[in-house]
Amino acid sequence: MLALTIDWAAVLVAAAVAMVVGALWYSPMLFGKSWMNEVGKKKRDIMNRAIMKLSASFVTVFITAAVLDIFINALGVTTIVGGVIVGLIAWFGFRETRHWLAMVFETSTMRHFLINSGHDFVEFLIIGAILGLLR
Repeated sequence: MLALTIDWAAVLVAAAVAMVVGALWYSPMLFGKSWMNEVGKKKRDIMNRAIMKLSASFVTVFITAAVLDIFINALGVTTIVGGVIVGLIAWFGFRETRHWLAMVFETSTMRHFLINSGHDFVEFLIIGAILGLLR
């Protein structure tokens, strides 16, 4: 029988690191200005209800990390490389395909697609690496 165990401490660490990376990714230093232009937002729009938005982001990243931990554990992965591979497969199969459909059907631009897909690619690899290492 498949044991669906989660290492909550590892998930918390992975989610926290992923949040820091996300904050940098969408900051003005990296892709924040381009992303805001693509979605038609101003800084004040992003800062409005920032605590609620950051909380929702953390819950989402935490759930993503928990599910990846289930996959990593079920596959018996215990290395950084193994975690990265699981993260890559999960990103491509579950996240990348959704971004692609959003671009096709919601008429978002290629730039918007690349910013969001790139973020999720890095996020999944980082989460996978941390979970693989801490397993």
